[in-house]
Amino acid sequence: MKLFWPILLLISSLITAQDTAVYSNVFSYEEYINWVAKHHPVMAQSQIITDQADAVLTEARGNFDPELGGNFRQKDFEDKTYYRIGQGGLYVPAWFGADVNINYKYAEGGQLNPENYVPQPGIMEFGISVPLSPSLWMDKRRAALRNAKLFVESSVWMQKDFTNQLYLASSLDYWDWALQYERVKMLNEGLTIAERQYNLVRNSVLAGDRPTIDSIEANLLLQQVQINLAEAQMQLQNARLQLSVHLWVDGYIPLELNDSLQPEPITALITYWDLPSDTGFLEMHPMVNMLQLDGERYRVDLQLYKASLFPQVKLSYQMLAGLEPFETDFATGSNGLQNNHYLGVGVSMPIFWATERANLKQAQLKIRDTELKIALKRAELGVKYEQLGNEANTYTNQINLLSSNIEGFRILVEAEETLFAVGESSLFMVNTRINRLLDAQLKFAELNFKRKKAFVYWYVISGQGF
Repeated sequence: MKLFWPILLLISSLITAQDTAVYSNVFSYEEYINWVAKHHPVMAQSQIITDQADAVLTEARGNFDPELGGNFRQKDFEDKTYYRIGQGGLYVPAWFGADVNINYKYAEGGQLNPENYVPQPGIMEFGISVPLSPSLWMDKRRAALRNAKLFVESSVWMQKDFTNQLYLASSLDYWDWALQYERVKMLNEGLTIAERQYNLVRNSVLAGDRPTIDSIEANLLLQQVQINLAEAQMQLQNARLQLSVHLWVDGYIPLELNDSLQPEPITALITYWDLPSDTGFLEMHPMVNMLQLDGERYRVDLQLYKASLFPQVKLSYQMLAGLEPFETDFATGSNGLQNNHYLGVGVSMPIFWATERANLKQAQLKIRDTELKIALKRAELGVKYEQLGNEANTYTNQINLLSSNIEGFRILVEAEETLFAVGESSLFMVNTRINRLLDAQLKFAELNFKRKKAFVYWYVISGQGF
């Protein structure tokens, strides 16, 4: 806790230093979003996604790791050694579906099973096992490796989508804070006008120039503005607290937004978002790419299940070599390695292929389902992109119109107050002018918020963020 306030004060000074020439204590949107990108815990969490994918890939590659192994057995009974049998070697799974092994065997004893007999001092085996079915092109470990690589690619898009959602939430909270700040500012201006009007009427009533009911009406306007201001101040405080959710130091130390800081004006027509000019963004959209990679993984599964529909045939060959010295007959070319081998063939196949056919059907359905999801998602994103563009442009046009209206309402308030002062207008008309000015100002702030909100959604829906 002792560390908290010094860090907060330091951060407050840093984030305000750049803009003091223009605004006092302004925490700009650009500074805020850069801070979130560097320090928010979600940014660290997003890295976990790719780290997990890398771990899955490492696990899949582990299926091709060579293995060292061995065992030893010995039987003794009534002071007699029946046998000693030992073996050890290296097993290497090859990427093309074959298995290679190098093995040493040793056996001795008077009660050996003839099958275990080997010449002294042992024998070396050099073998290979090769599938002669479609498994030569695809098997479970290669499918797992391909899917792991696709998962790594997908994790990059998952990370992008994850951080884009943070960008969306943090941006909306900033502009909500800016909206509430602007509402308080405008209501404070309205309070100044209402207080001036009330004091003017009250002095006139005390002087006997106006009936008492005018002071009651002026006071009602003042109280209404005070009520609205109190609610706006509460909403500003809540927005400030909500914004603090996104402020951290290195993802571990939460911060509170200093009350002296203020947002940049929400009414400034500044656009921070570089938006694509057409729907070409779909090719680089995280959600579209994640679905496409899902389809690729299902196609790998489809290849695996197709291979399982054929009889599984496996050919094994072991070359046997004794460790004793051997001689070569140069006349005939024969040596001790000839005719020393082991050859085996294994065949297996299910009778009804029920599991294999079911797996194949499911993979085909998943591919079809993914293709439909991709088509639907592309259509949804394209339409939403156009809708948000229309919203942003409409709000911009409304803001331009309302901006000139506010100036007109302000002139009307001043004119009505002048007429009221010389007795040519009523308090009802003055209050009406003031209320319409306040409504127009609040509507102006809300339109600017909606415009910013539309741009943020527009930017994120195009697949962009931090």
